[in-house]
Formats: sequence, C-alpha cells, structure tokens
Amino acid sequence: MAALRFDAFGHDASEVLNVGYAQSGYVLQTKKSTRWGGSVVETQVSFFDGTKKCATPATLSWRLPKPFGFSFVDIDKLEMDRAGKCKLDASFANACGVPGLKVDVRFPVEDLSKAAIGCTYANLRPFLFRLDCPACSPGSFRGEVTCAPVRGAHLGAKFTSEGGIPDLALRLSSGRVAIILGARVSQGALGASAFLRVSPHFRYAASLGFSATHGLSSTTLGMVYKNVYRVKVAHSTREVDIAGSVLFPVSKGISLLGGVRYGVKQGHLSWGLALKLE
Repeated sequence: MAALRFDAFGHDASEVLNVGYAQSGYVLQTKKSTRWGGSVVETQVSFFDGTKKCATPATLSWRLPKPFGFSFVDIDKLEMDRAGKCKLDASFANACGVPGLKVDVRFPVEDLSKAAIGCTYANLRPFLFRLDCPACSPGSFRGEVTCAPVRGAHLGAKFTSEGGIPDLALRLSSGRVAIILGARVSQGALGASAFLRVSPHFRYAASLGFSATHGLSSTTLGMVYKNVYRVKVAHSTREVDIAGSVLFPVSKGISLLGGVRYGVKQGHLSWGLALKLE
C-alpha cells in the first residue's frame, strides 16, 4: 500500500465535513474538458459575495495535464483571480531522471520572488518523503515523512526548519471505517476524526479538537446522503453552527447547489446558491 500525504490522512472525513456546502453568496461555476492534451477549464463567477454588493469578476482556472504533448510536465493550475493576479502550479514527474521524484513549482506570475518549490519522493516503499521551501529562502523549509507499514495503517510526522517536536498523525482504516489521530505538541493541541460509510449512499464523519488551554475546543458532526444532501453541526468556543445543503440535478451537466448556515449564539442566518455547469 502506498503511503499517503500527511494532509491527506483525514481526506474522507474532510469531504463530509467541509466540501459541498453553499453558505453564502451567489456563484456560477463552469467546468469544461477539452481534447487538447486533456486540459480542463474551470470558471467561477461570484455575482454577490453574501452582502448587498455585486461582485461579478470571475476566477478562471486552467489545467493542462500534458501541455504541448510533453508528458513529463503537468500544469496543475493556471489561475487568474478577481484581482487580475495569475498563479501557476506545475509539477514534473521523475524529475532529474530520478524515478519516483516529483517536483512541484508554485508562484504568482507577477512576482517570481514568491515562488515555492516542493519535492516528493515515493520510490522507497512503504515511505513517502516531502519537502517544501520558498525558492529564495530554502533554509525556511517544511517537511514530512509518512509510511504505510501494514495494510490499513498510516503513520506520519511533519516538521519545520525551526526545529522542535514535529506534528504527528496516525490513520487506521478497515473497510468502511477510518480513524485519524493527530497531535501538534508544540501548540498543545490534539485532534481526532472518524469516518464511516454505512452504505453506498450514507457517509458519516466526526471530528474533535482539544487544546491545553480550552480542553475540548471544537466538535463537528456531519452526514452526506447520495452526495446530494449534506448536514453538519459544528461547535466551537465561539459559536455553534448548523449548516445544510442540497444538490438539485436540473439536467445533464447542470446542477444547482443551495445551502444555509445558522449561528446559534449570534442568531446569524446566511445562505448561498451555486449554479454548476459541467
């Protein structure tokens, strides 16, 4: 079994708790696949930002898996945001002729001094090594090491150039169940999450956050049914949020996502709507 990235340990629980909720604003999202090297163009237009002000500028994202037929480079994202700023994310497989070595480059087009470089090496099973740093300041790096010693188990550690005790994580999964434990010892914080797939239609997830100062600092429970209906309740030291969303298939390639969010302590109600064209 291949080792996962450190931040991907809780991906299945995160998809239930954080993805697919329209809580504010009115958005048009389009996604179009082309025949040119498998490129994909995505556009997001925010008509309103959740206030009474109109915000029509769009965000354009372009993905080219094999630009100009070159298989060794993958442009993961070429994005222009509402402010007219461009960002480029590209990756190079088997970089420098080393099998299993992948190099990522990320930078804003208008300021190359802010470029960041990441290297991932995955050809030493069951380990995966990752190192990220600013291109102009390689001494300020972040790194991670993960491994999958046995089927269904993943261990990981994340560290920085500042030293200290690294962040630690453990993922245990079997069939339809996954449990993730994490610790940020330097910040005195612990986290836990769980994922359960009851059937092909029902998915449940929960997460807990602990801190040395507040004890149980956050709790989130969520459910997804058929990837159409989503409900979650999130409790923190500041607020209790109840959110839900429904995905309405209008026609082939056209869907409407609507959702609401209610803050119990502050009595704040917000809603959002997204029209998706694919």
